Amino acid sequence: MLRTPSVLTLYCLVGSIAWAAQMTSESFARQATAAGISQVELGNIAAQKAENPAVKSLAEALVKDHAQTTSELRTIARAESIVLPTALPADADATAHDLSQKSGTAFDRAYLAQMVQDHEKAVALFRGAETTDSVGSDLRDFAHKALPTLEHHLEEARQLDQQLGVVADQDSGPPSAPSLLSVEVVP
Repeated sequence: MLRTPSVLTLYCLVGSIAWAAQMTSESFARQATAAGISQVELGNIAAQKAENPAVKSLAEALVKDHAQTTSELRTIARAESIVLPTALPADADATAHDLSQKSGTAFDRAYLAQMVQDHEKAVALFRGAETTDSVGSDLRDFAHKALPTLEHHLEEARQLDQQLGVVADQDSGPPSAPSLLSVEVVP
């Protein structure tokens, strides 16, 4: 089936071209780590609160994959003397709080909408890092290796989203939940 990319996907891709030239090893590693920490935290919440077994299964897979990926990233960053965040970013903490207040189908819908949004941005971030010379070769290789898993997570979240009727029209505007991954490059 041929899929038309959402407005958010196109925005992320176009935006990634603009900021990829400014991306550094440190900015990529810090943003990717923050996203990984966020995914683990939100996934742990979803593993406990999700009503739909498929949503719970996705959350558990995201926790496992993002914990492993973040650990690999920390090893590379340590070798390059890059200091990475260790705490949940403030915007992710707010999202985690908002999600923890929901239950049942409302929780599943909000969680999946957030996963689609965050993974669209993560895929754009990793694609940018993979193709940017200002990101060191070890981190470019890491981005290249991790990208298929992120793309798989995105596709799974989209499919579940459609199956559950969570997002009727992705082009109707930006999701209401705040993003966990900023596309702003931090020098």
